[in-house]
Amino acid sequence: MSTVITSQKLAKFPGIKAVVSTRSFGNQSFQHSSISEKETILNRRRFFDKQGINADFVVNTGLSHEDKVYCARISDRGRGAMAKKTIIPNYDGLVTNNRNVFLMVTVADCFPIFYYDPKANCIGIAHAGWRGVLNGISINVIDEMKKVAGSKPEDIIVFIGPGIQACHFEVSIDLASQFENAFGSEVIVSRGGNRYANLSMAIKSQLESSGINSCNIEISSECTYCADGILSSYRRDKGGYIAQAAVIGMI
Repeated sequence: MSTVITSQKLAKFPGIKAVVSTRSFGNQSFQHSSISEKETILNRRRFFDKQGINADFVVNTGLSHEDKVYCARISDRGRGAMAKKTIIPNYDGLVTNNRNVFLMVTVADCFPIFYYDPKANCIGIAHAGWRGVLNGISINVIDEMKKVAGSKPEDIIVFIGPGIQACHFEVSIDLASQFENAFGSEVIVSRGGNRYANLSMAIKSQLESSGINSCNIEISSECTYCADGILSSYRRDKGGYIAQAAVIGMI
């Protein structure tokens, strides 16, 4: 595998940069309690430089595992990119219709969701864990794109990046019931007396219900738990996990 994960659909657009880092770039999150900010800054610098991304153009949020979406403006460039104190707190989604504004979230089992509307020239990104999925973070990004740029769902292309897949995302009986009530029984897999949730299927269902064409949705086949040595997994690695960066920008 290459040192980053990309989308085949988004790669068709030369003006779009959309990447997910791998373990080779080290921890990318300022919210990791046992890795220093200095080390994370060095890791980010190496990742940004390798991808040809100007760190001064990056906007990064402090995640809350909820459903809030922030509209990033030119004046926000650099916030949270190379200093924890400048991070935009408590947002799990970002949207912009400005070029040279790179939207960034960090993930380590939760799914990064990339959005691009080539007609309205608008992009978005979401950090989607089980709470965010149940609260509709994927839908809220679309709604913000509508407000910011007049995007139409049928024009939006979406890439659901790597996250923990149903093969390893074991959930409680209560949480399984919540997912079944929200998305139907097909998102829960029963195996060996345990229940596993298919978050990527749930996200796809939300996107389609919002008007995104199924042919415009790409889902990564990578499971963070399975891809040991390539991707970090919070559930697998526990205290030894590191976070991947997910970044999208219009050049």
